[in-house]
Amino acid sequence: LDIIYSIEAFIHSPDEDNTLKQWSKALADQGLVIIVDDFLTIGVDKDAEDVQIFSKSWMANVLQTTSSLAEIAGKHNLELVLDRDLGSEYQINKLNYRNQLPDMSPTKKKS
Repeated sequence: LDIIYSIEAFIHSPDEDNTLKQWSKALADQGLVIIVDDFLTIGVDKDAEDVQIFSKSWMANVLQTTSSLAEIAGKHNLELVLDRDLGSEYQINKLNYRNQLPDMSPTKKKS
């Protein structure tokens, strides 16, 4: 394969290391893996309540920064070529949430 696209799918992988390993095996020399997905911002606590709510609600198995992903990818001869934060670049919060972060608090249980 010359190109592997993963759009909003990698985060659901049960084993990101094995996923990258298999993609590396399937790629032709000079092939590309393009991942468009959610990643942690450096310094964000994976175990923070809002992150865990996000993870559970989106069935997100992979909570990595792009830096930690690059380290894992490097073990399989894959290299991070470009790292773009599309959320900031396209002002997702400003345009879709009136410049406020979406409310990530758990909903109240019905009695």
